[in-house]
Amino acid sequence: MRNSKVLAKLRAGKPVFGANPSLGPSLITPGLAGKIGCDVVWIDMEHRWFTYQDMITMIYSAREGGADAMIRIMDHNPASFYRCFECGATGVMMYHCKSRADAEKAVYNSKFSPVGRRGWENVLIDGDFGLIDRKEFIEHHNRESFVCVQIEDPEAVDAIDEIVDTEGLDMLFIGPGDLMQAYDVYSVDAPEIVEAHKKVAQACAKYKNKWWGGACSSDIDDINRLLDMGARFLFPFVDYSAVLSTWQREMEAVNNLLAKKGL
Repeated sequence: MRNSKVLAKLRAGKPVFGANPSLGPSLITPGLAGKIGCDVVWIDMEHRWFTYQDMITMIYSAREGGADAMIRIMDHNPASFYRCFECGATGVMMYHCKSRADAEKAVYNSKFSPVGRRGWENVLIDGDFGLIDRKEFIEHHNRESFVCVQIEDPEAVDAIDEIVDTEGLDMLFIGPGDLMQAYDVYSVDAPEIVEAHKKVAQACAKYKNKWWGGACSSDIDDINRLLDMGARFLFPFVDYSAVLSTWQREMEAVNNLLAKKGL
């Protein structure tokens, strides 16, 4: 069975950085992210068209690259949680967690007893294909898997202390896009979004082994600001952004060349 790179670093007081390969299912990009130093790869089953077979391919790629795989689940059905672990993921992320009850549901469906009541199956990837002692498998999974919930609604911000207090919950991931939509603002610098970050940071600071973070730009000043606020779970690397910026820069160079030649 595989130990979590993410949890090892967080428990040692170190920040975790991840990549979001979102352009399409790939055997290459998740592994490449791990090989260049990313700790975790975020595979999105909520907004992307990935099948479970696509997900498995990307999980194996991430693991081969030395990174954990975190799956943003497809829906809130119980099987959507534990199937990700059965396929080899190290963590899951629940979108639109609005209350303690939602956070408890995420833990309940992700951890084995006595922490939760994840559906039992031990002959798949995370159980070493049924070759591990039952007790050892349960204890290893509960210790080496993580549960993350997204804070992307005003209701979640208002209930943040209760959510953070949920036993078995590891990380809170701020979703700025839906949070801006909910507050009807158009910038991450809007007072409502800044205040939401502060509330999440303050709530997590009260507890041991409760970490927070989210998607962010790759601008080093932005990363530094979030680290200073206490964020330790950050995703600045997105394949879409990398391709877009590279293509725009290269297209600008081509257009400048054409202009100089009068073409």
